[in-house]
Amino acid sequence: AYQRFVPKELLENLNKQIITEISPGDHIQKDVSVLFSDIRSFTTIAESLSAEETFLLLNNYLAMALPEITAKNGYIDKFIGDAIMAIFTDHPVNSVLSAVQMLKALECFNETKLSSHIESLKIGIGINSGPVILGTLGTANRLEGTVVGDTVNIAARLENLTKEYRCPLLISEATFGSLMQGDNLVDKCRKLDIAEVRGKSDKVAIYEVFAWEKSDIIEAKIFSKVEFEKAISAKINDDVETAIRLFEAYCKNNLFDT
Repeated sequence: AYQRFVPKELLENLNKQIITEISPGDHIQKDVSVLFSDIRSFTTIAESLSAEETFLLLNNYLAMALPEITAKNGYIDKFIGDAIMAIFTDHPVNSVLSAVQMLKALECFNETKLSSHIESLKIGIGINSGPVILGTLGTANRLEGTVVGDTVNIAARLENLTKEYRCPLLISEATFGSLMQGDNLVDKCRKLDIAEVRGKSDKVAIYEVFAWEKSDIIEAKIFSKVEFEKAISAKINDDVETAIRLFEAYCKNNLFDT
């Protein structure tokens, strides 16, 4: 029963057999991928619902999203209201594939599961890969497993940046660099910017993943990626005049991409 509240993966990572073996401060350092997702404007949506309807909507949404995480060997670290924090301890490609499937599943969810008076749900997902400290926080009477470190902070920041860039799935350069050419995911990513992250002096390169979109949009973004990234490069290098010229030309040739 305790596995409904404490992930078995936490025990495995800490090399513990049963939950009573865990003590405050038990920890390991491990390379993982961290996924944060959040429902956009959920507070506004919830204002029009009763408490029962709110919990029903959330639980139905989670019942859709969670299998896409566990299917790629991820596990839920915690729920934060309508947000999900998930950990992937194997290859980073699985975290991205999971996010792609979450977005595809959400489209079906919006079409078939939502009540007619509830607007379609939109989510943002941010993923980063790297070293974390995985362990337990609290006291002997109240413990919680979690992961901490810059890797986690950047993943959370990327999820928040999905609002600014109006892209539902953003990954870091660390995650992008780990993707394998053979799975075609690299072709379905494009560089968006170099963004500041609170608490870090160095900026972080961020990438949009568009593998979840309809096939015609995917093909169009792949076809126009070089043109798009030239404009992005000019923006990053503060060549404003060139960036404006390239973006104007890009938008004229690619009306689908607003």
